[in-house]
Amino acid sequence: MRPHPGDEDAVADQSMTRRYVQTRLADLPTGPEDTDARLRGLLEIYEELNADGHPEPLTLLAGVLGIPVEILVLHLRAAGRQ
Repeated sequence: MRPHPGDEDAVADQSMTRRYVQTRLADLPTGPEDTDARLRGLLEIYEELNADGHPEPLTLLAGVLGIPVEILVLHLRAAGRQ
């Protein structure tokens, strides 16, 4: 398959976005007493990706976390109920 003009930019943008999400996740609190704050942080990251027009924010965030999308959705719903 031959690359199309602009594909390099798309790959670079995806890579930069993934690194951004990794950095944001690393900054979230990790202690057992910080569960609520961590969930709120996940929701904030998701909302940022969505607001920025990322085509698949759930897939990206779940992929970086290494969890299924269905589990991420449960976490985001829990964060939204707080």
